[in-house]
Amino acid sequence: MLSAEAPPAEIASLQTPRHRELVRNQVTIDQAYREVELELGFVQSVLANTRRRLEEFAQPLDSELALDAVQRFRSDRGREYSYDLQGPIGHGGLLTQVYRGSDAAGDRVAVKQVRIRLDTSGRRRSEPRLAEREIEIARQLRDAHGEHLVPVLDYAHRDGELLLVMPLADRSLADQIMESGRLDSHEVKAVLLDIAQAMQELAVAGVLHRDIKPGNVLRYRGRWCLGDFGISKIVDAAMESVSWMGSGTPEYRAPELLDGKPETQLSDEYALGLTALEALTGQRAISGNDLRQAHATLVPEFPDGTDPLVQRVVTELLHKEPGGRPSDPRRINDLLMPADDLSPAQLGLQRIRARKAKRDLELSAHIATARERSDLQRQARVSFEMLWFSVGEYATQAVDDAKAICDGDVFTLEVGDVEMRAHVSSEAPHPDGELLLIVDIYVSPNTKTGLTANLICTRDGDLLRWRIYQFIDEQGDQPYGMEAPTIRGSWDLVSTASDGDVGTIIEATAESIVDLLVSATNEGGATPTT
Repeated sequence: MLSAEAPPAEIASLQTPRHRELVRNQVTIDQAYREVELELGFVQSVLANTRRRLEEFAQPLDSELALDAVQRFRSDRGREYSYDLQGPIGHGGLLTQVYRGSDAAGDRVAVKQVRIRLDTSGRRRSEPRLAEREIEIARQLRDAHGEHLVPVLDYAHRDGELLLVMPLADRSLADQIMESGRLDSHEVKAVLLDIAQAMQELAVAGVLHRDIKPGNVLRYRGRWCLGDFGISKIVDAAMESVSWMGSGTPEYRAPELLDGKPETQLSDEYALGLTALEALTGQRAISGNDLRQAHATLVPEFPDGTDPLVQRVVTELLHKEPGGRPSDPRRINDLLMPADDLSPAQLGLQRIRARKAKRDLELSAHIATARERSDLQRQARVSFEMLWFSVGEYATQAVDDAKAICDGDVFTLEVGDVEMRAHVSSEAPHPDGELLLIVDIYVSPNTKTGLTANLICTRDGDLLRWRIYQFIDEQGDQPYGMEAPTIRGSWDLVSTASDGDVGTIIEATAESIVDLLVSATNEGGATPTT
């Protein structure tokens, strides 16, 4: 990439903590898919630039051997087209690239190249049908005569790829945001009205877009239109047609989709709300490692002077529950098109209504966060039960009559005349913190202190992590645990402590938990490792 003169910022980004998390497999499947998609798009653009430079450097004696950057093809309908490999204008998704091209008359077009991988695996056998999804949808949309949809004009099949010919749009909304920094209320209102109309045209055709984002909102024929229907889904044929199940851009997918609920036009509306908010602020609204939490807690902050009507529409589009969003795209148009000659008092009423919409969203965000928190705590409880089961298995490998018992919130390991009890705290931690669950460990008899240690479950991105905490007083006596309310009250201090600061902090495994029993009875356990 250095040799190809890739932008320094892109090269520097390859060694970010985000990439290291990806290498360590600490991201979700959707996030990994997104990372791979972005990397492939970047690598494709670098390779295209490298090829151009090689062509300029190497001039073979036989000109017929020179690599031709201009690709020519004949469509399935017999029409002639060409496109320039040196002119990529974007990538439409995984294994796709979009280039500037022209037809036989010299009129400009965009050519989308979709690579189709072929082998014997079930996943790849389905990819030819997946790649032709746009052709299937293009035929259905052609009958809808939508003025706000960028059509597929033609297509061609070649070995290992599908070529789709589309009109060349003036620019994308993503380009506009990048150039302008952000759009004003009037411009965003125009985007909302045009894309709401596009969604209505899709509804008439029975199609869900499923990937609305600034890059797929295109300026074409003087209006904003929707393009790139590669992962769209024909509603009436949902059970018959192949679809990109779980695809789309995670940062723009509605919260209900993360729970596996079906996609609807209301989930497309949520993506439109995020797109409009990004245009207003110039910043992507959802980012970071924990996309689920980011979606659940998002409440937009609008720039000063934002039209209250635009504020209300965007806020309602971002409602956490699908039922809180506009019932259909026509409602968006109705909300944005009141009388133009309103008095100051009437404008004040609009601001009042916009504030009410924001309060409703804040309430839905609070409910969504609480629900998400409750689900995580249930997952933490299940993960502890699995951990305790592994403790029992580990113990019985050495002592055949060891017993691991579960009785409600009390888990017991009995070995000889020694008993270790684990009490799961029933008091829920603070709803906004990383702390999910605390388990108090007691070992008896022959221990100096009753509470031996704490098992603490925290959230690390989308992963649950169990650790053992033991504290040591100033006299350096036997390590001990703290009561759960004490830990909750001082969690900020506990969570920032490193091993050795206040005691020991080690990963909770079957071996390290059994070692608590052995060490507490002065039988000499293994040396803990951090």
